[in-house]
Amino acid sequence: MKEPTNQRPEQNVLLSTEQPEDTYVDKVLRPTSFDTFIGQIKLKEMLLRAKEAASRRSEVMDHVMLAGSPGTGKTVLAKLLAISLGYRPGFNIIQEPIVINAALVSS
Repeated sequence: MKEPTNQRPEQNVLLSTEQPEDTYVDKVLRPTSFDTFIGQIKLKEMLLRAKEAASRRSEVMDHVMLAGSPGTGKTVLAKLLAISLGYRPGFNIIQEPIVINAALVSS
């Protein structure tokens, strides 16, 4: 027999909206700089090199598109790059595929 819990049924539902506890977990677990980001060493080096080159030319950095499997750090790297370029948290990140026909990109 299942033991009763003190939680209401709606507390067990996964929500797609950000919850207050999500912010705490993000602050504690997510890297806050390129130095604290573990992995993707070559990609980090390339992003930092591109950022530095643009800075030396007194130009804005070219567009960057990160693609890969879920959980590889694309969103975190995008946030770290944006913050290192002076953007404040709260900018928009597109997390939906926007290229419908890959043949259009490769031509």
